Parts: sequence; structure tokens; C-alpha cells
Amino acid sequence: MNAVEVAKVEIQETDLQLVVTEKTLGSLTTNARHILSLVEAALPRYDIANYDESNIDAAKKDKAMLNNAAKVLNSKRLEIEREFMKPFEEFKSVVSDTVKLISECSSKIDLVVKQSEQKYKDEKKKRIEEYFSVTGFTLVPFAKIFDEKFLNKTFKEKDAFAEIDLKIAKIKDDLKTLEAIG
Repeated sequence: MNAVEVAKVEIQETDLQLVVTEKTLGSLTTNARHILSLVEAALPRYDIANYDESNIDAAKKDKAMLNNAAKVLNSKRLEIEREFMKPFEEFKSVVSDTVKLISECSSKIDLVVKQSEQKYKDEKKKRIEEYFSVTGFTLVPFAKIFDEKFLNKTFKEKDAFAEIDLKIAKIKDDLKTLEAIG
């Protein structure tokens, strides 16, 4: 694809829904259960009650044989596990890389969206602050009257102006009350 063709490619959310076209769950036939039953049957022979100072060489030999058998058995399990998991690991890597690319792109777009929203809020705050200045009220600074909710897109400017007027009126009424008390 050339640059012009790439620019025309648009992704729809439905394009990003993972579809499994073929899934064959592995089948594994081993003698693991047989080995387990052999070990369970042989456990009484290797009970610590069967060892003492008189047969310490046999104990060392049995211990070495059991450790080696466990090591070889586990090593073979890990080998089979890696082989079994290889297709899944490849799948997981591709999906993870794709999700990472999507997230990076979304983050870049998010910056533009947030800049636009901040610009809107800054402009709206400026208009609200200008309205406050026009009231000529100087007893309290704008910051004491201002409420962050004024900047919400759903909060109309006229409602912010009305709320500022109410706050100014309340302050004036409170001052009159205080003067009356003396």
C-alpha cells in the first residue's frame, strides 16, 4: 500500500473484534497418570522410617535416584509445556502488540481532544470572568465566586451568570444583616 491508500484505510470497531477461525485444543496422551500411580504405590518403600544409620548408603542412593527422577520428569513437562504453549504465545504477542498500537494512537487523539476541551473551558471562563467584571462587584475576588461546574459543557453560561448574580446578592444581603445587627 502506498501512503495515499494507507490514509484512506479506516478502522471500524467491528473490524477489531477477534474472530477465531480455527481452534484445535491440543490433545496430550502420556503415561503421567501411570507414573503417578507407581509413585503412590512405591511411597511406603521410601518412608523415612525405613532408613537409619545402618543403611545410610541406601538412603543416599534412593534420595539421589528420587531427586534425579523428579528433575527429569519436571524437565520433560516444561519441554512439552513450551511446545504446547508456542502457538498461544505467538497469538498473545500479536494481540498484545495490536492493543499497544491502538492504545498509543488513542492516546495521541486524546491529547487533541483534551486540548480542544481545555480551550473551550478557558474561553468560557474568560467570558464568565468578563461578566463578573461588568457587575462591578469588588468585595470578593472572582475566584471566591467562581465554581468549576460553570465550565461544564452542560452548564449554560446564562446559568453561570445567574448564579454569580445570586452569590453577589447573598453577599450584599448578608452585609446588610450584619450592619443591622451593628
